[in-house]
Amino acid sequence: MTNNLILTFITTSFLILSGDVKNKTHPKYNIEVSKSLTISKAKKLISTPFEGEWNWEKNNDTKSFSLTIKQDTSNNLIGTYCYILKNGDKVDCPDGNQISFKLAIPSGNSFSTVFASSYSQQLGNVTITFDGTNLIWQVTQVPGGEYYCPLNAKLIKE
Repeated sequence: MTNNLILTFITTSFLILSGDVKNKTHPKYNIEVSKSLTISKAKKLISTPFEGEWNWEKNNDTKSFSLTIKQDTSNNLIGTYCYILKNGDKVDCPDGNQISFKLAIPSGNSFSTVFASSYSQQLGNVTITFDGTNLIWQVTQVPGGEYYCPLNAKLIKE
């Protein structure tokens, strides 16, 4: 019985793919046969040097700057930065699912984007460059209001 069912499935699948069957019910097994066949494929992610956990080379006991960049399933880069200053008295880090920036994956080793300060909820502009080993963070327009992040930073991958 099992072999017959498998053979029927294979035959039916071939007929569907070849176009010989149109929305019918198989008489023996009462299986609905449809010409439409859905095949789902995992979306291929684009390789990018930006992804990862990055830490400022000047991090110390009183200040810390980190940047996390991930790729989503739509081939966007999602970034969050966290800057902790004055032993934690000033913190500019997103909460929960907040992000600092999102953009389509760039084709080169550098991109400019708008970023959001979690502290002031204001927007600024930053250019991020991969120099072959590290990321270079350069704020080109500071956010309005009170914000915390270095204007220039060399980030080392964790």
